Amino acid sequence: MAKKIAWRSFLNFLDPMLYNKISYTTKKGNKWNANINYALSPFGDFLEQNFWYSVGDRLNFKAYVREFQNKENTFVGGGASIYKYPVSEKVKVTLGADIWSQPKNLSFTESKSEFGSNIYTQIRYKFVDSGSKYIKGISLITDFYYKTSGFVPEYDSLDDDFGFRLGFSFTR
Repeated sequence: MAKKIAWRSFLNFLDPMLYNKISYTTKKGNKWNANINYALSPFGDFLEQNFWYSVGDRLNFKAYVREFQNKENTFVGGGASIYKYPVSEKVKVTLGADIWSQPKNLSFTESKSEFGSNIYTQIRYKFVDSGSKYIKGISLITDFYYKTSGFVPEYDSLDDDFGFRLGFSFTR
């Protein structure tokens, strides 16, 4: 198991953004990027393939597929979002949803699966817009979400949960 984790962790180097390649441009001027991630979960590990596509400066899409694995079984999940859609000069909104199949009771040895889902929205309000070379802007971020029981990276609960998060973002 430890060797598998060690070798799979090298997949994280297949991220173009790690090498400062933020996007690729299509002939029509739209932008896209893709990467693969590997990480641990409470019941094993997972691989994630991400894909981003932007149409102009306003419409941004993200989609992903995840393969969760416990000791001997694979469970599939995925999600999609429209992210950072500008509703005004200072406000951007993200809407998204995730679905997944994970081992029952998040067990390392279970072969039976349970399905789950998550819906969320994020609102960003840019309250500082500076011409600084180091920090171009500061935004207040609010997240609202509802998820069923299961593991979702970056969420602190494994149970059914309705949540609200508040934070700041610094843009360079």
